[in-house]
Amino acid sequence: MLVVVSLFAWPIPFLRAASSYQPHAPILISGNSGFTAANGVTSGSGTTSAPYVIDGWEINSTTANGIEIQNSNAYFIIRSVYIHAVQYSHYGIVLTNIANGRVENSKCSFGYSGIAISSSSNITMLNNQIFGNSIGANFGSAGGLGIGFSKNIVLRNNNISNNWRNELVIGSSNNITITGNILSGSAGIASLTMQIYSSADLTIVNNTISHSEHFGFLLDSSNRTLVYHNRFINNYPNAQQVGGTNDTWDNGYPSGGNYWADYKYYFQAQDNCSGPGQNVCTGPDGIGDIPYVLQTGQKDRYPLVVHDIVVTSVETSPSVIQGETTSIDVTIQNLGNVVERSFTVTLSFNNTLIASQTVTGFCGCATPYDRVLSFSWSTGVLLDKGVQPGKYVLTATASDLPLDANPSDNTKSRNPVEVISFPSTPLVSLDSVGPILTWGSAIISVATTGVAVFSVFRTHFRAKKKALD
Repeated sequence: MLVVVSLFAWPIPFLRAASSYQPHAPILISGNSGFTAANGVTSGSGTTSAPYVIDGWEINSTTANGIEIQNSNAYFIIRSVYIHAVQYSHYGIVLTNIANGRVENSKCSFGYSGIAISSSSNITMLNNQIFGNSIGANFGSAGGLGIGFSKNIVLRNNNISNNWRNELVIGSSNNITITGNILSGSAGIASLTMQIYSSADLTIVNNTISHSEHFGFLLDSSNRTLVYHNRFINNYPNAQQVGGTNDTWDNGYPSGGNYWADYKYYFQAQDNCSGPGQNVCTGPDGIGDIPYVLQTGQKDRYPLVVHDIVVTSVETSPSVIQGETTSIDVTIQNLGNVVERSFTVTLSFNNTLIASQTVTGFCGCATPYDRVLSFSWSTGVLLDKGVQPGKYVLTATASDLPLDANPSDNTKSRNPVEVISFPSTPLVSLDSVGPILTWGSAIISVATTGVAVFSVFRTHFRAKKKALD
């Protein structure tokens, strides 16, 4: 069975054009009665079918939190707002003791922290961008989004990136769904892309956790957490778990676990087998043959893999004399996260096969990360039929890769190579010259033994020895 998971279909939040925002002062709403037009409410009555809507504002949060709502059980939506500051002094959005709130299609940037949610329930965060915020002081210093003492929270398709210290921190909360988010680029001492502690009943699916200066994901003392179909890329380490019970790092077979970019580096892992025991070795299934083991010992039993062999270049001289043999270098890379057991690279000119090579055990795990394959192309016997003069396109193709993620980059062609004919008649006869004569556009040295050694000084020309009649 083949496992097909879209590993790189990252969500792109929909945001309105900057010119369509309207300026508004910071908003503070306390209690249901605070939802008024003066406080930025543009429509609604606070019910399930007609929630209050705060929409379209641009708010400078330099002097106060951009939007702060507290002590309310009214239904509301914060939609398409842009909150920013000129210094890291206040929060973008703060929700405290709230039920039934929603924040969507909004931006929070360059504040003390992006969004803070505490002691709240039934909150949805959808299609938001939170970026460039400072260290924060909420729930483990979350510069991006911090959630504490809350329940029934949904985070979907948000981009939380390039915040100082931590992108997402969740503490003492339960029944949390985190899906389709990009969490990337946290920086600072002991930075974490995502930290969850003292929480329970979490589902973490189809997120990208990448490019942290330190930890990607720290799961600390939390229970019943399900983590699968996420992409962990370039974090150090990608994930760790401390304590907790009934936490699972995969969704079983054949659904699979997570994509770990460092899988091949640490485990020299391959994908040659299938089945729940990965012991039916008749071909790949998109799941690694051995578990991915976290530094703290937990296992993703069915790590998702990507096969991606790329032909990056075809290099040779731009021209060759008919009858010569020229060298051709083909460079390949393994951009996937498994060692490729075996595949074939073929080289052809104008769809005519030159040669093929079998590549085995290709990891691309250490410098140099690419591999150069050397080929020879014989254009035939000098002055005989050989390859006819003309221009030829050289093409290298990597094949026998049934689950390659990007088949389009398995093939690479180079600019045409010109095969040049060597004149069959000298401009002067051999009898009428001394040891040097001109043959076509090349300079020929003639040995007294009757053997001509063609010393060709025109660029790219080299001729073989040939006995004279």
